[in-house]
Amino acid sequence: MDTTTTFRQMLYRYWFFGWLFRDVNRASLLERAAAWRHNQHQARWLPTYLKRWAVLTLCCYGLAALIEHGVGAPVLSAVFYVQAAVGVTVNVVTSVMLLGLIVLCVGVTLGCSRLLSATVLKGMPSAFALELPPFRRPKVGQVLVRSVLDRTL
Repeated sequence: MDTTTTFRQMLYRYWFFGWLFRDVNRASLLERAAAWRHNQHQARWLPTYLKRWAVLTLCCYGLAALIEHGVGAPVLSAVFYVQAAVGVTVNVVTSVMLLGLIVLCVGVTLGCSRLLSATVLKGMPSAFALELPPFRRPKVGQVLVRSVLDRTL
């Protein structure tokens, strides 16, 4: 196996998240449902990619400002400003995708609950009471003793 290809793949996977997701528009209904579940599970990594691009964007802005004001080369600093602008765009697109996925999941959940309450769970709702134990402020000594005992025993 070629090491440059492996390094390229690692770089690609570090910066871009497209490889995490599966296509939900192809194959049978069962495979599409499995791909949908897989994509919902993998969406937890999107904030990580947002942070990476945000840090890269801030570094590029800082480097561009340093080159422009410290060295006095505005043409060279434009290279980093352009890359930082691309980083902002990637963060905006990823944020919109993540927000859309969350809104879609909440909408599907509410729609399913509405459908179930109108069909299968029709009738008088039963009373639901959840009893919570009284809240006691944790004591530092007890927390340390419990955490040490629980981890060592």
